[in-house]
Amino acid sequence: MLTLCQLALASLLYTASPGLDTVLLQDGGRLVGTVVEESPASGVTIQLPDGQLRTVAAAAVFRIEYRDGTFGVLGPRPPAAETQAAPPAPPAQPPPPPVAAPWPVYPAVPVQPSPPPAPRSTAPGPFLFAFGMGLAVPGGSAEQGIPMSRIFLSQFLMEMEGGLRFSPRVMGSLILDLGVGDAAEPTRSACRAGGGSDCSAITARFGLQLRYAFTPLAPSTPWISIGTAAEVGTISYDATSSSNDLVYSGWEVLRLGAGMDFRTSPGFGWGLFAQASWGNYNQVQDPGGPPLMGQATHAWVQAGARFILFP
Repeated sequence: MLTLCQLALASLLYTASPGLDTVLLQDGGRLVGTVVEESPASGVTIQLPDGQLRTVAAAAVFRIEYRDGTFGVLGPRPPAAETQAAPPAPPAQPPPPPVAAPWPVYPAVPVQPSPPPAPRSTAPGPFLFAFGMGLAVPGGSAEQGIPMSRIFLSQFLMEMEGGLRFSPRVMGSLILDLGVGDAAEPTRSACRAGGGSDCSAITARFGLQLRYAFTPLAPSTPWISIGTAAEVGTISYDATSSSNDLVYSGWEVLRLGAGMDFRTSPGFGWGLFAQASWGNYNQVQDPGGPPLMGQATHAWVQAGARFILFP
């Protein structure tokens, strides 16, 4: 049974090889995946379809066949087409007398061979910038006895991220989320009764995040993240003044995320994301209303798409 599975896997890799790079070995074996580095000194590094990196010494490489039909620097070039044998030379004849050419004769200029292609590298750069849009849905309680569904409705989400890679897989980043929507009932009715002319809801979160990418050298990679942030939520009673606004502020204790990024070129990509966060509001500004009734745990669930620079 194990032998049949191995044969089926080998057949699958062989049929999928037109879309991948192939490294032929001197012992007759082959490796199929994405060539990360090719160097006469350090050999060939290839990332297999399961994300594993393999390094082969230059002396063990027979030939490298890239997915676009080109060949690598290491190993021999493909054999030239066989030519027909030349007919036997005729018997030597005495040279004819020299004849002056009617035009000047110049010596042939040798053609310089083109230099070999530079080793390929698909490693991502040190920085990443992303802008995302999606939907944010509240849950839990803003304070004891007051559910979030009585303060905020679902919001249109805008997310910005700037990151620095510590390694191809691990990155630290700053995150900024902005949510825009309407106040929920009965908060919206209280806003209108108090003379509010706006009654819109805005939330913001600013914090730190640590991200781990599973296959950073591949054209697409899944990732997970963990972070924390300061947050604020505002119900605007008057667009021209913030003195009468209802404002909740606190700390987003835990933020978990996951997604999939797709690299369309070395400088641009796009992706999908989903994340959930849990936090507590520890202060409330409510002119004419009671102070904070007591801390409670609230949550936000977010999902959307994002555009990436230097993925």
